[in-house]
Amino acid sequence: QDRTSGATEGQVSYQHVFSPSLLGSIRGSIRDVTASLWSNPLSTPISASQDRDYREGFWDASLAGNTSRNEWKIGTQGRYASVNERFGYDIIDYEINGIDVFDDDLPPSFRFRGHAADREQAAYAEDTLHLGNLTARFGLRFDHYDFLVSETAWSPRAGVGYFVKPLKLVLHASYDRTFGTPPFENVLLSAAPDTRFEEGVYLPLRPSRGNYYEAGFSKTLAGHFRLDANWFRRSVRNFE
Repeated sequence: QDRTSGATEGQVSYQHVFSPSLLGSIRGSIRDVTASLWSNPLSTPISASQDRDYREGFWDASLAGNTSRNEWKIGTQGRYASVNERFGYDIIDYEINGIDVFDDDLPPSFRFRGHAADREQAAYAEDTLHLGNLTARFGLRFDHYDFLVSETAWSPRAGVGYFVKPLKLVLHASYDRTFGTPPFENVLLSAAPDTRFEEGVYLPLRPSRGNYYEAGFSKTLAGHFRLDANWFRRSVRNFE
């Protein structure tokens, strides 16, 4: 078998300083990713071919500012993509040296071609607060995902760090709620009714949702060494 892949990408960005404490940013990008696979004429026991194409437009606009104690940022993002997939196979031989390698009821040939549009939008806000030896970070993100399934999610996050100066010790902890979109590889093929040769329950590929917890400390030793210790826990549903 042979495989080729390629990617073409372009991006542009712009920043504007409204004042010494206010900065605006806009970024946009376009990319095209392709991948192909094919079997040579001598392939056995199956000859397969595949073509995938993913075209995406992405933008991010944000506004950031700071005061004596706060560093804040708000923004919005969007992704508009087109996904094309083609896949096919021909079974050359159901047996190798008298041993079955495929189920008898598997179709001898198969062809699939699919197209779908991906639409994603997000908005976020975050703030870092400095209060003496205490630093606190808070954020909130909203996501809308629309590709084969349509879902929305709110993702809060918070973190805190405290410097115990007499001990030269930094204590920190954080929490993140995550929302991860599925990969695009063969997602249309796996969701197509034609690929389910037997009756059964079909579960669409949904975004993952997770909770990340972290806590730890960092301490300076003898002025030349540093000891770091961290504990974390991650739990994810619909993990890809």
